[in-house]
Amino acid sequence: MPVSRKQFETFSEATLDLSAGSAERRILSFLDGHDGQAFTQSEIGDETSVPDGRLGVLLRHLEAHNLVEHRGEYWAIGDESRIGSLAGVAHGFAVADDRYPPEDASEWEAHAVDPRK
Repeated sequence: MPVSRKQFETFSEATLDLSAGSAERRILSFLDGHDGQAFTQSEIGDETSVPDGRLGVLLRHLEAHNLVEHRGEYWAIGDESRIGSLAGVAHGFAVADDRYPPEDASEWEAHAVDPRK
């Protein structure tokens, strides 16, 4: 789905999406589950179902954050302490999501005051 140029310019390359099911999370989970091994981009794509056109960009993005390492044509999980820190943050988000489910706006809209009136 296309976005406006204005929206495009607000995107940050530094943002990682580590939410459950995200492509970044699938890549990291796969590589972390195979610590001690390195894989080609094609092998990672086959195992994670991340499209080839997106996979290279995401791997380089993860590498820039020291989450994966790249040697020749092979990729492996990166700095274990960094992965552990991110896993803790992701777990914290998951706990918060479980504890504080999305609000139903219709419940409070009936009582909301419109400041323009």
